Amino acid sequence: MPLYKFISPYINYNCYVSKIIALVFAITQSFYLSKLNKDFIFIKQRTFLHALIFLIILSSSIFTQYAIPALIANFFVLFSIDWLYSSYKKNKPNIELFNAGFMMAVAGLIYFNAFILITALFISYMILHSFKFKEFLVIITGFIAPIFILIGLLFLNDTLFLFKDEIIKFITDAKYNFKMDLSSYMFYGYLLFILLISIFKIMSVYSTKKISSRTFMSSFFIFFLVSLMSYIIFPFVGIDILVIAAVPISYIITDGYVNSKNSFISELNFALLILTLIFAQISFNFQQWF
Repeated sequence: MPLYKFISPYINYNCYVSKIIALVFAITQSFYLSKLNKDFIFIKQRTFLHALIFLIILSSSIFTQYAIPALIANFFVLFSIDWLYSSYKKNKPNIELFNAGFMMAVAGLIYFNAFILITALFISYMILHSFKFKEFLVIITGFIAPIFILIGLLFLNDTLFLFKDEIIKFITDAKYNFKMDLSSYMFYGYLLFILLISIFKIMSVYSTKKISSRTFMSSFFIFFLVSLMSYIIFPFVGIDILVIAAVPISYIITDGYVNSKNSFISELNFALLILTLIFAQISFNFQQWF
């Protein structure tokens, strides 16, 4: 995508620079997750566990350990979510909704698959607000604004048709076939197991939560579901979508942990998750060496 092409030569000078920048970006985003939780109180207990889980997920695959488009775009996905949640309980949230749509489009201009998340943004809007066509139109206007700006710039530079051909080729030719070894299946399988347990725990205490907390957690579940379904349905969506999915996953799992009545079981589950991650990394490096 054009915006990533512009910055790629500077952040992917070599593999070591790319990894260092990716680490800095990942840590920065993990702090931003804490900032969001402090502002909107998804999880009432003070904890940095969601930030740690986010970093664990991002470090789980060799493909997500570099300064890839999804990692850069994830900043703007977080900005979009921040603006969307800031619109909650406001009488005239036009500025917040416009910015939410705008930021999601910018994310898509860096990482094409982020465009799919506009679906999650629309559904989340209807969860947070009673539907108003004017507000819905504001989100759409914010979303298409940077796209039209880009189209205008590409047209002036006589590269619009080249960009169109690249997008068509990406959608029609990209056939990701991400093969994992047994250790990776163990990690992601166990992560999914913990996620499902956390969802059931949240559902069991759902009625006791504040209305705002229930609303925000429902929105996170939608973002996770859209990310998962896009990976399953679209052949051009690769494992890099995990970077964006890591945001709702980290909040859901953390909420499940803090609501657990058995601290020993929770700590054991988390320890096993760390062990499966270490095993997966050792297994991958062993295969690379030999």
